[in-house]
Amino acid sequence: MMPSQIGRDHSHPAIACDDCTAVGNPDTLTLSHDDGCPVGRGLDEMSANDRAFFETRPNAPHRVRPVCWAEAQHLKRSGAVPADVDLTGWRVRIRPIGPGIRSRQYLPPRGGA
Repeated sequence: MMPSQIGRDHSHPAIACDDCTAVGNPDTLTLSHDDGCPVGRGLDEMSANDRAFFETRPNAPHRVRPVCWAEAQHLKRSGAVPADVDLTGWRVRIRPIGPGIRSRQYLPPRGGA
């Protein structure tokens, strides 16, 4: 799967989170986790880390980092990525696009997925 395809394939159904009552919406590719959900907590930590990166580097055009566990779970559980896709070795390029707003582009391991 190429990076541009992530989040664009709506052929798979919504996927529920195994750790809370959240259910993904395949039309909007959103999933809101319950308070206390380990995936939700991990996403909050990931977002705070990305925010801190750009706050301390205001001129950075982007950041590339490995896809974290919570992010991989969220992508699969929300239906943005088919559940059988192995995201090991995938990276994410984060770009600031406005105050407090960042875009993400998911990149397969070098040499293909």
